[in-house]
Amino acid sequence: MTETSTDEPSPQTRVPLINATVRIPAELAPAERTRLHELMTEHFAGVSPASFFQDLDEKNWVVLLADSVGQLQGFSTLAHRVLSFEDRPIAMFYSGDTVIDDRYWGSIGWLRVWLKHVIGVVEQTPAVPAYWLLLTATHRTYRFLPGFLREYWPRPDRATPSEVEQLLEAMVRTKFPDEYQRETGVVRLHKAVPVQAERAASISPTVDERRETDQFVEFFCRRNPGYLQGDFLACIAPMSRENLNAMGRRLMKPLPGES
Repeated sequence: MTETSTDEPSPQTRVPLINATVRIPAELAPAERTRLHELMTEHFAGVSPASFFQDLDEKNWVVLLADSVGQLQGFSTLAHRVLSFEDRPIAMFYSGDTVIDDRYWGSIGWLRVWLKHVIGVVEQTPAVPAYWLLLTATHRTYRFLPGFLREYWPRPDRATPSEVEQLLEAMVRTKFPDEYQRETGVVRLHKAVPVQAERAASISPTVDERRETDQFVEFFCRRNPGYLQGDFLACIAPMSRENLNAMGRRLMKPLPGES
């Protein structure tokens, strides 16, 4: 699979450029797999190689983020399943692990690749409604939702419709049948994967400060107070061109030189 993108150079940004590529997990070289696990353990505690690679191999794709010399600096895994919900097919895109070195969090090239890939798959079966299931343990990944989508849940400005809650629960329970808490909308794993202690100590003061000025950070922390201990907030969003906001539509536009 050869979908790639490089960040647009901008004199206003200090984020290093990053190259993103969609790959199939089975096609990764041993050194690439080892590097992904290394990145994961830099951010989260208690992730064994066996459990990590089993989870990785269950995904359909992984977006790799490489720096200017080809060193992997992040990744995001993605699964695609077709479910039956109320006697109709539903396409589910499930985001697994998303880990990116802090220096590259501001880059958008990989989001362009991710979004174009998902929308491309969605449009292969336009009659089947498609949804993104995002289980997020950080405010930064939660902010992807308002970042490029119009409709998503849960959200700070209005309640989740009951029919959406039912679909969200059905989707989450395909992966975590006993670990989803309906009352809170949180997935609490039997074997938690907490943020590394050193990272947690550095994250907390920054998050506390941002909660005062960012409604999305405040909402995420209020809905998922155990995120540093490995709890995940379950989120859902329709995936279609029609549900993209202005930033989402910008990400879908070809870069200079692209067809």
